[in-house]
Amino acid sequence: MRKMIGHAPLVMTACGVLIENPNGELLLQRRKDNGLWGLPGGAMEPGETFEEAARREVREETGLLVGELKLVGIYSGPDQILTYPNGDVCCYTGIVFYTTQFMGELLQETNETWEHRFFAKSEIPDTVTSYDRRMVDRWISGEKELVII
Repeated sequence: MRKMIGHAPLVMTACGVLIENPNGELLLQRRKDNGLWGLPGGAMEPGETFEEAARREVREETGLLVGELKLVGIYSGPDQILTYPNGDVCCYTGIVFYTTQFMGELLQETNETWEHRFFAKSEIPDTVTSYDRRMVDRWISGEKELVII
């Protein structure tokens, strides 16, 4: 598709997961494409449900398998527009789930991430991606009910 449209904006759907550990800390990953922190997640593949995409992305990026997922957010708007280092532009609708159920060994570096780390609410870095910031801020404030923005 990029051969046909170049760097023009694509409208896409991405799914991510707020993963909270038993200590009340949130899992973030530092991305290789921009060096910023964000939620595990990414673009849907053809034929996937939102939940399937979220589970696949978490597994690919973190090595973790997640249990029950609760839908907590559907995000759109200017904060969801991402320009990649190569100039590609994507306008995402972000589908966000929440879970405290996960298992497996947490990977550190992957092909998309430099590292993964659980953060306490008071330790969340300022360098969270703009498209994940609203989601993370809602988690910090304790909001876990569905929001559509």
